[in-house]
Amino acid sequence: LCGLCVRVCDEVIGQQAIGYEDCGMARSIAAPFREPAKACIGCGACVRICPTGALHYEDAQDARLMKEFNTSVPMAECSACGARYAPVALIEKVNRRMKREDNEIPLCPPCRRRISSERLSTWRSKFSSGNGDRSRRLMARVAVVPPGIRALENDDNA
Repeated sequence: LCGLCVRVCDEVIGQQAIGYEDCGMARSIAAPFREPAKACIGCGACVRICPTGALHYEDAQDARLMKEFNTSVPMAECSACGARYAPVALIEKVNRRMKREDNEIPLCPPCRRRISSERLSTWRSKFSSGNGDRSRRLMARVAVVPPGIRALENDDNA
């Protein structure tokens, strides 16, 4: 019993949803009092870090089931395609850690990539028609702008 799952939940994720139960040869990993873990956000870090594969989760129709901990965490629904893509509690925790407002439209990663690509294509076509050298400079700037930061549409220094 290495305890990596307990450590990642506590030290990396910051949830303390699971811990040790019993002592000696009967020692095991469990949610507090063997009840569904209320602090579990369904991130799956414990499952991914387990070197023996002793922990499992399953994405059911509308919830992520953390099997060994008898815990069910509701999944968020993509507003574009309707797919369930991540636990709601995990999204909320990430938004709090990143100090983001929760006013963004909930999108699954494939829909987010598709919509971002469409917006970038529209923006590129707006600046690439007949502007020659100026449009090449603008396009070079777009390529290095980190995600989430909008490029300036008017570049007075160019």
